[in-house]
Amino acid sequence: MCSEPGSYGKDKKDVVIYSDPTDSKGYFHVALTNIKDLLHCRVKLYTSPVGTCNNPTNVNKGIAGVPLSMYGYRYHSDKNLKIFSVGPFYFTGYKPALTTPKY
Repeated sequence: MCSEPGSYGKDKKDVVIYSDPTDSKGYFHVALTNIKDLLHCRVKLYTSPVGTCNNPTNVNKGIAGVPLSMYGYRYHSDKNLKIFSVGPFYFTGYKPALTTPKY
């Protein structure tokens, strides 16, 4: 989700962009075109492809969303491409997992 800032610090407009499902290694790819500033974009969990494992957790801010600006990126100049890395995010079974481990 990307938010364009409005006046007085309020969000002007939210733009929700969905990726394709993750691949076999858990990676997802999404093209963020026509986004003016990635500083206002957050990545979060949406839906699980597994019906018995469909409770989202907030591990690594999977529910709250993590700003892309928190992470650096790798730039591929030959393709004019920025690659960000976030997560990993988790879904769990019937009982939601704890967001912080208890040691």
